[in-house]
Amino acid sequence: MTKIQEIAKLREFVASLPENSYLYSSLAPFVGYFEIQIRSDLTPDFAEIYEERKAANAELLKVKLEIEALRAEKQAFLRELAAGVSASLALAEGASEKATLAANVAASAVREAKEVKAKLNDIWTADRQRRVA
Repeated sequence: MTKIQEIAKLREFVASLPENSYLYSSLAPFVGYFEIQIRSDLTPDFAEIYEERKAANAELLKVKLEIEALRAEKQAFLRELAAGVSASLALAEGASEKATLAANVAASAVREAKEVKAKLNDIWTADRQRRVA
């Protein structure tokens, strides 16, 4: 069998497998690798493939863990932000209530001052009328 025939058989075999099969998903990514090995008269180094795949899986796991850590950080930040916004709103509401209370106290003080002024005017007017009479 020639190298071209071997490559054709390999492609034919992998193509004949159902795409959702374990064997297809295991072999299909390496068809190109095997073709290069066959053309260059090298024996496929399955140990090398295994180590490369193992290293790639380890790197992928590391990236996935970093992504999860970033997501957790984001969620913690959002919770902290929401708590800060809630506290700010509560402070603003409290300040608004205090401002309303201060305005009411001021209005009450103004009314009392007007009443006192009116009484003093009445007393002053009465005193003046007594002096004139």
